[in-house]
Amino acid sequence: MFQPRLSLAVATAIIVLLLIKKVLERRKALPLPPGPKPWPLLGNITDMPPQGQVEWRHWLKHKDLYGPLSSVTALGQTIIVVHDKQAALELMEKRAASHSGRPSATFAMEMCGLDKILASRQPGPSLHLHRKLANSQLGSQAAVLRFVGLQEAEVGRFLVRLLDNSGVGLDGAIKRQVLITTLLIFQAVVAENR
Repeated sequence: MFQPRLSLAVATAIIVLLLIKKVLERRKALPLPPGPKPWPLLGNITDMPPQGQVEWRHWLKHKDLYGPLSSVTALGQTIIVVHDKQAALELMEKRAASHSGRPSATFAMEMCGLDKILASRQPGPSLHLHRKLANSQLGSQAAVLRFVGLQEAEVGRFLVRLLDNSGVGLDGAIKRQVLITTLLIFQAVVAENR
């Protein structure tokens, strides 16, 4: 049997509890940089760049209004916009350990082993070590000059394959050659380190 007053009371209680929870969560959260005042539920959806407008011009107006950092919240997702080069360097380089991170998908990272790939490692000592090792092998002109002979030989093979015209279009042939050359360089790096 449907009781409208009871249903209305339950719905009202749920809404009140959700509002109280949201208010308490806001009190615990760290303050955000300044930004436009959000609408309830929608956030700053009306402050997003209109379709067809160049985004950087839109966000540049926020720099004039709110300073080197601003924030907008749309549909529960907060975006912090860094407008100033010095602020970006401060946040991304000097304070990277506390401000940066990469998204973590448990299945892809842990179960499939993608967390072993340099680009998907979380910031920390392990990433620092692996970046240092990669930089020592490929990070300077002197380090890369070791592979000039290999690259020249592969360019010669590539040109011969293009003349043979193996049925692969130019775009596909270039992609294939980049892959082959990259794999050969990595193979040479691994062989040198054994």
